[in-house]
Amino acid sequence: MTRRIILTAAAIALIVLLVRMLLTVRRQVPIVVGFVTNYRSPLAPIPLADEDRSLLASLGNSGTRFFEPGSAVIYDTTPALASATADEMLATISTTLRRTKPGGPDGNMAIVHLTTIGTLDEKGHPCLIPPGTSADPAGMEEDSYLRVDRLLAGLRDALPEHVGIFVVLDACRPSTDWPLGIEDGAFTPAVEAVMAGSKLKRMWVMIPASTGQNSYSSAALGASGAVLEFVRGMRGAADAKPWGDADGRRYRESYFTTYPGVWRHGDWMKLTPAGGVVIYGRSDSTINRMGVRMGTAEIYRAVEAVPEVVDSLVVDLEGQGGASWMSLFVVLAADASLDEPLVARIKAGIRTACSPRHVPDEVVAVKAVPRTLSGKKLEVPVKKILLGAVPAEVASPDALANPAALAAFEAHHERLRAAGVIAG
Repeated sequence: MTRRIILTAAAIALIVLLVRMLLTVRRQVPIVVGFVTNYRSPLAPIPLADEDRSLLASLGNSGTRFFEPGSAVIYDTTPALASATADEMLATISTTLRRTKPGGPDGNMAIVHLTTIGTLDEKGHPCLIPPGTSADPAGMEEDSYLRVDRLLAGLRDALPEHVGIFVVLDACRPSTDWPLGIEDGAFTPAVEAVMAGSKLKRMWVMIPASTGQNSYSSAALGASGAVLEFVRGMRGAADAKPWGDADGRRYRESYFTTYPGVWRHGDWMKLTPAGGVVIYGRSDSTINRMGVRMGTAEIYRAVEAVPEVVDSLVVDLEGQGGASWMSLFVVLAADASLDEPLVARIKAGIRTACSPRHVPDEVVAVKAVPRTLSGKKLEVPVKKILLGAVPAEVASPDALANPAALAAFEAHHERLRAAGVIAG
């Protein structure tokens, strides 16, 4: 079953960080773009790669809202990557980066955005698959891959050390049954390990998918979640006034209530010995059952491996007396029904893939999982609604792809209250 997974909170946090770096753009920021659009069998073309390429190109067009018109300059290497080997791919990207003129507030920033398929070699090194290796499936040997650490070193060598390089590796968006590293969620933590041990200075790497996830692609949106949010952030949308929040109350409540006067984004993060930062995702949507902490992505991966489940949303509530109560909401295929055998299989999958402590207290069928316009599941707003919040106060309908989906969760709040699970 093809799983549609969203852009993670970590990706959004890094995009916001990038936007803040560029808020006072004084010189055009170079963006080296590379899309592999022509993988051959057993691989398949990356969904929406052409659409994403066009969307990124719009950042360099005169008149786009990128703080000032034309504040970005796009260097598109896509044609040169059409049949490139690993060596040719690295040479093309690094040579292009070398001839750019860094920009940003102090003229010391460059961006590289690559969309390829990622995998791991036998030693667990994260690698990118160049298009030239897929012409002959039998010839896809590991030495034909481009290792991520080699790519990053080549990019770092292309520019002086004082220039910061922000690298987006959209390498978790495959359309293939070929056994790749990303199939079991191994690519992202492998890149994290590379960065944790790296001595490269002033380099940041973003992967728009966390462990166990694929980057989200949506034909309805006409782009992938990763590129859509990247472009929105670069155009200043991440710093604009939120929709439906004219007086800024929701903005202040979201970020400034925990520590008055101090921004609190709410992500778990880790500082690495090399001076890097690993952002794991929203702390208030992390599942913590009896002292065992787990991200929701692992649970979604287990649940959505069940063929009858199309989509899912999990929320951990604090019930009466402070006890944990986990509700799992599932969207089922048209010909499926949530009977006891299916519930048992869903719970068994979670028990095996995650832990017995992460088996939900209830499994509830809903017609749709509420999502933002960029495809992100509304975990935190749904949690607040289940605890009694008014939907319109925690999620602006204008910012949602399917605002009507919230009604089911408002109704479920009443059922939980009637059952004594949560306070009245």
